[in-house]
Amino acid sequence: MKTRLRTILLSLFSLLAILLTCATACVEGIWPIGISFAPGLSVPEGVIGLALGLPWGEYEAVAGVEASLAVNNSTSWMAGLQVTPGVNMAEQAVLAWQVAGIANCAEDSLGIQTAIACNLCRDSLGGMQLGCANFASSLRGGLQVGFFNRAGPNLDQHGIQFGAVNWSENTTGAQFGLWNRAQETHGLQLGLVNTATTLHGLQLGLLNFVSESTLPCLPLLRVSF
Repeated sequence: MKTRLRTILLSLFSLLAILLTCATACVEGIWPIGISFAPGLSVPEGVIGLALGLPWGEYEAVAGVEASLAVNNSTSWMAGLQVTPGVNMAEQAVLAWQVAGIANCAEDSLGIQTAIACNLCRDSLGGMQLGCANFASSLRGGLQVGFFNRAGPNLDQHGIQFGAVNWSENTTGAQFGLWNRAQETHGLQLGLVNTATTLHGLQLGLLNFVSESTLPCLPLLRVSF
């Protein structure tokens, strides 16, 4: 049994290595280890392995571990672990885990963003954000966990928000918090105060507001389909 498991794991790692090699074939100067000192002062442009920033790491693409003393910046895409006590940035965070002391920023994220202060996804979030404040222009089956969660301004949101304050646009999913705010809601709002413009689902809270309703405010429970 153990031999079979080792064989399966080895095959998976080999397949991942082949896929990453093919994905980065268009990037010139791919090395197993890279060192960057400042923007424009990186050797090499792409890394499959370990990319270091001393203190600023800037690479075109990284598959593996990208670590710096201050800032990580992948101008094309990042797959793997991106970690710093400062700020992580990536154009495309694909199957990546961004861990930062201050903030994480990505255009699109299909992974996890974890920061003490702030997580930002400028376009589509298909993974999870965990931090004090989380922002995503569009949730695509994503999860936001923090004190303040904002999904928008893109209108189509599919996911879950869990925090003290949750704010979203047209939402299909659930909001769990002290104050939940949404425009058109398809799903569940569970909180102390729930507000929506239109509701197609369930509100559970001390006060439940739906502005486009004959009874704009109801206590405890509101159901509308």
